[in-house]
Amino acid sequence: MLKISIIMACYNCTAYLSRSVISVLNQTYKNWELICVDDGSTDGTYDKLLGFSRQDNRIKAFTKKHSGMAAPNRNYALEFISGDFIFVLDSDDEINSECLHECVKRYEELKAKDIDVDIVIPKLVFLYPNQTKRRTICGIANKYGSESKILDGKKAFSYSLDWRISGLGMYKTILVKKFKWYEEGMNGDEYSTREFFINSRYIAFAKNGVYIYYQNEDSITKKLSVKLFDTYKSLYKLEVLAKKFDMSKDIIKKINQDRYKMFYSLQELYYKNKHNFSNEEKNQIERYLDENQKLLKPYKMIRDYFFRKERDKMGKFIVLFHKIKFYYKRLKNA
Repeated sequence: MLKISIIMACYNCTAYLSRSVISVLNQTYKNWELICVDDGSTDGTYDKLLGFSRQDNRIKAFTKKHSGMAAPNRNYALEFISGDFIFVLDSDDEINSECLHECVKRYEELKAKDIDVDIVIPKLVFLYPNQTKRRTICGIANKYGSESKILDGKKAFSYSLDWRISGLGMYKTILVKKFKWYEEGMNGDEYSTREFFINSRYIAFAKNGVYIYYQNEDSITKKLSVKLFDTYKSLYKLEVLAKKFDMSKDIIKKINQDRYKMFYSLQELYYKNKHNFSNEEKNQIERYLDENQKLLKPYKMIRDYFFRKERDKMGKFIVLFHKIKFYYKRLKNA
């Protein structure tokens, strides 16, 4: 019987922690362990985790120095897992009672047909704060009947660029341990998901399993912070990864264009909100923007030299303004 190691990174989440843990306790599939890593919470989260661990010995609680990101906590949890598969569950989300059962069932169905999948993805339901609005991805978004499809790693990677498939699911432990989670930038987990995809043989879907993804307004990814300007590293690595695996030129170009769009939008965001940052934060952000710009290099196909559409004039203006500003600073300090 396959064992599932559920990893939960926690930080100041006492308000909704019970909802997540109880959804695990309610699983009809019983061969699981829940590894919870507290990221130095200050609201009693770790004490609450210890309480759950006393109730059920399949739950293990650990605490570590605050890092401010989920990836270091997930990698820390890898030292303590013993399952065949890993399932990441965020501390403010939940899964339906059949989720693990359906993922294992789908894996075993395909295994019996000599199709050894590395990842099984349940249905993803986005639940918004008022709980009246929801969005669902089952299989490939906007593709009827795609929940029965089996994707190879490259195909899953390409669909993930626009998140037409979910990245939340059951991953082979050997796959995750080989690559681990990328720990730089708030969006490092997005890069890791795509790295797992592209290094997988097959990815399948479990349509009756459900992951409920709560759209939390207090999420760190929705807050304006210095860390937001460090997200460029993941997209840079993504372009390198796509080239390494000889992905199509269209896909590489799309990633490259996304990198430019991100750079322009971060520039604009910074100058609009500059007054909200301390001098130390400004210096750090400007270092990030400078490094981001240095890593940018247009990816062009032959047709681009004949047919080229100019876009994002605001972005180009901001880049020019950025260069003038730093040139002025150099003159001033000379």
